[in-house]
Amino acid sequence: MDNLPDIQACEPDYPFNLTRVGVTGVKKLVKVERGNDERPVILISNFEVFVDLPSDRKGANLSRNYEVIDEALEEAINRPVYEIEELCGEIAKKLLSRHEYATRAEVKMKSEYIVRRQTPVSKVTCQEVVDIFAEAVARAGPGGYVRKTVGAEVLGTTACPCAQEIMKDRVRQELAKLGIAKDAAADFAERMPIATHNQRGRGSISIEVRDRRCVSIDRIIRIIEESMSAKVYGLL
Repeated sequence: MDNLPDIQACEPDYPFNLTRVGVTGVKKLVKVERGNDERPVILISNFEVFVDLPSDRKGANLSRNYEVIDEALEEAINRPVYEIEELCGEIAKKLLSRHEYATRAEVKMKSEYIVRRQTPVSKVTCQEVVDIFAEAVARAGPGGYVRKTVGAEVLGTTACPCAQEIMKDRVRQELAKLGIAKDAAADFAERMPIATHNQRGRGSISIEVRDRRCVSIDRIIRIIEESMSAKVYGLL
């Protein structure tokens, strides 16, 4: 049994460098601590993990990718995880240590995050599902680094600015016909609420961070929501 050949380590018939070899669709349960005595957030996350493959190897040991994810998550049970991008960074570094031939490792994570909201008038409490994601790229060698990205995608309501400007111009024209001065008509058009139509839109922000720096996912979600004309409230 000791003499069994390692097929993955054999030299291939056609030597090509592959930049991304890995697995996708790995679902894992992730527990993220929030501090301040708040209850932790439980995420059902979808992972994608990749390493590069040099031209002198026939294949990659993909089973190690599953082992690394499980190992990192087991460690997270004993050591609190506060940021999902930090978790991806740890998995990426472990991938490089397991795949000694690799110089680059990439980890992607996507989850659904529940945000509690209250409607502004009726004060009804509801829940909205927000897509959050994190990525990490680790590079081996003397100039090695870990580059992390974290972000979110939020559904909201936007008021169409094109239709609004068309209506403003029409208001200015009609006021001019009534003999209203141009400056006064323009001022009125700016002060008066102008009709338009609304539409659903998706806002997305991804932020790249380095080293031990982290960005609050709740803050990213809040920035996107405040960029919309109005939030979306799911009542049914």
